[in-house]
Amino acid sequence: MTQGSTQNYNLALYSWDGDEWLIPATSVNPQSGLPGQLPFEEIWFTPSVSEWYYVVIYDDGTTAPRFLSLRSFSCQFQYFDPGYSVYTPESVDSVNAGAAFWNDLGLEPFSSQGPLFGPGGVPDGALAPQLVGADGVSGVTHGPSNGVPWASGGTGFRGTSAAYPHVAGGAALVLSANPGLTVVQLESLLFADGFESGDTAAWSATVP
Repeated sequence: MTQGSTQNYNLALYSWDGDEWLIPATSVNPQSGLPGQLPFEEIWFTPSVSEWYYVVIYDDGTTAPRFLSLRSFSCQFQYFDPGYSVYTPESVDSVNAGAAFWNDLGLEPFSSQGPLFGPGGVPDGALAPQLVGADGVSGVTHGPSNGVPWASGGTGFRGTSAAYPHVAGGAALVLSANPGLTVVQLESLLFADGFESGDTAAWSATVP
C-alpha cells in the first residue's frame, strides 16, 4: 500500500432488521494525501449467524478510478471473485503462494490468485500462483482428511500453511540429491513442466 494516497474510500457494514437499515460498523480512515495515510479501511465485527450483512464501499473523494480489494478473514461472501487476490508480499517477484486440494489437484477457492499488478497494469499482470502445494492433508493437529473438498465439508489441514511444507520438502529432496544447485537452478526445476504434470521421468531428466 502506498502512503499519502489522495483517493478516499470509506467502508460500511449494513444489516436489515425488518424495518430499517442498520449500520453496525464503519471505517472512515482519511486519505487526503498526508504522509502516513494508507488507502486502507478495516472493520472488526462479530456477526450473528442468523443475520444477513451487506458491505458497502463509498467513494468519498476520488479523482480517478482505482482497483479495490475487499477481503474477509472469517466470514465468506455470497459473491466473490478470487482473481487479482494475490497481494504483498506474495506479489513480489519470485514469491509464490497457492494451495491445491490433494484429491483432485484443483486450486482451492480460498487460495490467492492472479493476475498480478504487473508492469503493464492489471490487464498485463503475470498469472499467479505459479507454483502450488497440496493441502487438505491428514495430520496430528488438524486430524485426518476425508478426501472431500473444503466447500463440501472437507476435513484436514488446509491453506498455504499446509501446502508449502510439501513444496519445501520437495525442494529439499532435490537439493539433497544435487547439492551444487543454485537458487535459480532449483527454482527452475520446481517450475519445470515435468514436475508440474507429475511426469517423474521428465522430472528426473531435467536434474543435472
